[in-house]
Amino acid sequence: MNKIIALCLIVLSVSYTVNAQEHPFHLTSEGHILIQVTLNGEHKVNFLLDTGAGAIVFSSKTFEKIKNKATEEGYFTGFRHDGDRVDGVLYKGQSIAMGDYKKEDFLFGIYPPLDDYGIDGLISLKFFENQAFSIDFKNQKIKFLSPKQVNELAKDHSTLPLTLDRKGEVSLDISIPICLEGNQRVDAQFDTGSGYGSVILHPYFMNKLKLDPEEAKTSTYKTPISGKELKDSIFTLDWVGLCSDQGRLKMEDWSVVFREDMIHEALIGSELFKNARVTIDLASKRMVVEPQ
Repeated sequence: MNKIIALCLIVLSVSYTVNAQEHPFHLTSEGHILIQVTLNGEHKVNFLLDTGAGAIVFSSKTFEKIKNKATEEGYFTGFRHDGDRVDGVLYKGQSIAMGDYKKEDFLFGIYPPLDDYGIDGLISLKFFENQAFSIDFKNQKIKFLSPKQVNELAKDHSTLPLTLDRKGEVSLDISIPICLEGNQRVDAQFDTGSGYGSVILHPYFMNKLKLDPEEAKTSTYKTPISGKELKDSIFTLDWVGLCSDQGRLKMEDWSVVFREDMIHEALIGSELFKNARVTIDLASKRMVVEPQ
């Protein structure tokens, strides 16, 4: 992963001529979205677009660039999907921008391990909470949209309700309804930061899907922060897809993981959408999906 991300960061340094509302990104072979943002109007850095990050996060190296213009704002505790606890000092930064769209006086945390991956930071949904945007996986572009444009898209394409999970002014995540074989519905955290990873489910749903735990492939998952070892039970389902009255985008014969200590019903990454454009409108709590 490190080599792939390093190569993409070199490419990101190339100048682009695009519409002011469109911003190119690079999609790694593992499904991670890398995009350039500007800090305090002067520092161009390469962030991972991570809809499951909750908060905006800087690497240690990035923090060094702007720390003289940042102020401490308190302390924050969050939790990863695997139950690992994340603690850290909160800071307030001057501005973070993607093209002409800018967020000022924003809160962020620091996560030093990002330095090991060559990633300058994570840009979360907090950046987009007042601006609808689309992720075009096929053409590798992010585009900002007006409410009128989102309404037009919603007339002709599948529209999913979003469940917003806010933690004060610091963190924002979203969940979408997905359906599993047999039309079992679950609320899945939408997490572009996990790339093309498997769908992860709470073990509760093994029984709901009438799966025999004795027939599962098993492996051990080690949490990255506490180092705790958890049991993964792995099955191949006939299909996993979106719950929608206007049509179903789905993946067939898809591997899913039932993870011990999972704190959500489910988590889904980007693979289901790799041939689509998804528009996230947080103000109206909806996602519009356009297969391409």
